[in-house]
Amino acid sequence: MKSKNSKTVRTVKSEENKEETRKKEKCRDLACQV
Repeated sequence: MKSKNSKTVRTVKSEENKEETRKKEKCRDLACQV
């Protein structure tokens, strides 16, 4: 159960990181600071 839970958390974090990266990429295009 613990490993399943941590795997889920890691997946969620990975998704958040992708979203965060996309925002930063977009922001860089608009020359705004994050």
